[in-house]
Amino acid sequence: MEANQRFAIVSQSKEKTSVENSVKTSVKTPDALLVMLGQQPHLTLNEAAQHLGLSVRSVEMVAAKLVKNGKLQRLGPKKGGRWEVTA
Repeated sequence: MEANQRFAIVSQSKEKTSVENSVKTSVKTPDALLVMLGQQPHLTLNEAAQHLGLSVRSVEMVAAKLVKNGKLQRLGPKKGGRWEVTA
């Protein structure tokens, strides 16, 4: 019975850690992306993803939320355009 109890405690501990990590990550990524694009507005999302160590898709989703919330704006064409941090 003790082995099962230990497993349950270890399992709960790992779940809590992964939830905490996802919350920390989701808060930091939008801020990090805004800072990066504010300093280097000509970066592509692919380049930003490489600098942040994230997948391109996750950076695209974060950027889309920031655009929707009015914190980020894309100026110019897809090629040769730039990002503007508005908030």
